[in-house]
Amino acid sequence: MNYIHNILSPALLALGLLAACTDTETVEPPAPLANRILTYEVANTAAPLYGAVNDQDSTIKVYLPYFYYLTVLEGNVTVSEGATVTPASGTLLRNVPAIAKGDTTVFYDVTAADGSSNRYRLLVDTRQPTLVVDELTTDPETPAAFYSSVMYKGTPIYSGLMLTGKNLFKTAQGNVLAKVTFIAEDGTEMPALDVASNESISLMVTLPLNTDLPNGLYTIRVDCYSQSVTLKNPVQITSPL
Repeated sequence: MNYIHNILSPALLALGLLAACTDTETVEPPAPLANRILTYEVANTAAPLYGAVNDQDSTIKVYLPYFYYLTVLEGNVTVSEGATVTPASGTLLRNVPAIAKGDTTVFYDVTAADGSSNRYRLLVDTRQPTLVVDELTTDPETPAAFYSSVMYKGTPIYSGLMLTGKNLFKTAQGNVLAKVTFIAEDGTEMPALDVASNESISLMVTLPLNTDLPNGLYTIRVDCYSQSVTLKNPVQITSPL
């Protein structure tokens, strides 16, 4: 009898499990949100680029190769059925470098037909190599000195300085991307008159006129596409006249 009992026990167990399975309720998955961004496409590049939409942290991350040098981005957005998005799909977003640096924040607001809404932040990563600018002043106690440009008898006499570093890019068309700004101690900013690039390792900077750049200490900031570097130590600018 023990032998028969050992054979029947597994069979009875299987029947019990089968009965239990027949009592299991099917749970439907939650309905998808009606206020989602489904896809994000950058349309104004040689080949379409697609952003990564993250619903958990409500972001759209676009990897935009720096060598496109885009200053305007056209974003094509698809959303949940019946929903609307602001700004609308196809809207041109200007000043891409500022968006990449975080100086300008862009949000897409999605509103479902039932009135519920969701906000996504656009993040742009240009994968630009790190901008490096060497200090002109090595000892803050003795600032490097330069002359401002001047007008002499109606003729401009230009003064310049050279900045060295790495990844000071030009576009394929030869346009210099770097911009140089002189910042006075009171925060007043004055752009350089001109900037010329030698490959990607140096910049020849033409200083502003003395009428625009009074004698004093100035901090130098270099902006190059989606990156900025502000030199730690100031320089001394004086007029030669």
